[in-house]
Amino acid sequence: LKVAGFTDGTRNFDIRVRDVAAGTQVVLPGNAANGGGAITAHYVVIVTQNASATTAPTLAIDAMSRAVEVGQQAGFDIAASGTAPLSYVWQIAPPGSPGQWSDIPGATSPSYSIASPQLADSGTAFRCVVTNAFGNVTSAQAILTVVPRLDPAYSLVGYWPFDEPGGMTAFDASWNGRDGTLHGTTRRPGRVLGALDFNGTGDYVSSSHPGIGGAAPRTVSLWVRTTAASAGPAVAWGSDDAPGGKWYVSLNADPQQGAVGAVRTDVGGGHIVGTTDVADGRWHHLASVFAGANVADVRHYVDGVLDPASHVAPSAVNTVQGAQTVTIGAGLVGGTRIGFAGAIDEIRLDDRALTEALIAALAHPPPRIVPADLDRDGDVDQEDFGEFQACMSGSSKPRPAGCEAADQDNDMDVDEWDFQSFQACFGGPQEEPPCW
Repeated sequence: LKVAGFTDGTRNFDIRVRDVAAGTQVVLPGNAANGGGAITAHYVVIVTQNASATTAPTLAIDAMSRAVEVGQQAGFDIAASGTAPLSYVWQIAPPGSPGQWSDIPGATSPSYSIASPQLADSGTAFRCVVTNAFGNVTSAQAILTVVPRLDPAYSLVGYWPFDEPGGMTAFDASWNGRDGTLHGTTRRPGRVLGALDFNGTGDYVSSSHPGIGGAAPRTVSLWVRTTAASAGPAVAWGSDDAPGGKWYVSLNADPQQGAVGAVRTDVGGGHIVGTTDVADGRWHHLASVFAGANVADVRHYVDGVLDPASHVAPSAVNTVQGAQTVTIGAGLVGGTRIGFAGAIDEIRLDDRALTEALIAALAHPPPRIVPADLDRDGDVDQEDFGEFQACMSGSSKPRPAGCEAADQDNDMDVDEWDFQSFQACFGGPQEEPPCW
């Protein structure tokens, strides 16, 4: 130990280690030898703290929501930095009970996974609290969405959920390696997590999937949201030039060929059009199911319910596999790309005709949890306004029980600022934007 300020003699110090707070004065007793005489001396040391070397936790990677099939492992991950040691505690809030958090026993690492989630687990929220000696940080809540597993699983040959946070790739969740590439589309909140918006002109998603050929059975299912009935396909593959050689699913725009805005399947030289107009600005689940030889054999479903045909132009199905690989949001008509205008979510392609029960299950996933949807029924309406009023009437501090979702600015109370955010959700077009 070197102590400044001494110019002669030797000083010996008897030093004992002590844990003290920064800024504490520590008196060090010592013996000084000077000319053979022992002199007792005391020296004062001020202990200081290097504040720049100690930081509270911060999140480098936040928790993200996940959508999986029944029984498919779901994992949540975060990455945190800050002065070590860091401790991690994962918490869970059950479906339909936002804000009712409880610790998960043993979940004390940056990752947490559920081995085999079931439909009853859908809507469960997870978050992680990271703590060190200087503070803590809580991750965003990650919502688990569980959808039915199609049995047998091998019938699912293409599945594009559009849940990526960014980038130009649409992951093929069927694990068949047919990832898509985005061309001009924009990401947006969907019916189940993320979705894509298509402008009806140049936007589309290309994939390497060759499509299902000949007259083999197939099911195309998807969610759409639009206000424009358009001849532009939502899903397309095959050859527009060969009789019966294409397979296009779109909305009918021609009143001479059936109900405008109804789901439509074209095969090249023939088509079949449903009855229900779905171009009303709300999310609708559509399915085109085929098991037969002619386009007249196609069954259409809207929101899980069989939709009768309003017009049929029979034609044998003989889809040309690979001529135009599976394209989402557009298709080639006479060599010209015609686009779909609106939002598309959860495109699924099966190489069999799904049963009505499976179609109904796909059409009724848990409501997407959105700000201001306080009753969790999938929209923002008068019932939510009543819920918000109940939250406003409670004591502002602490936060009213059960009203965490109403605190949209996360300032621990429900007040006029939150009401302005709620009004933006409640009073927008179709009642929901910008919160849906």
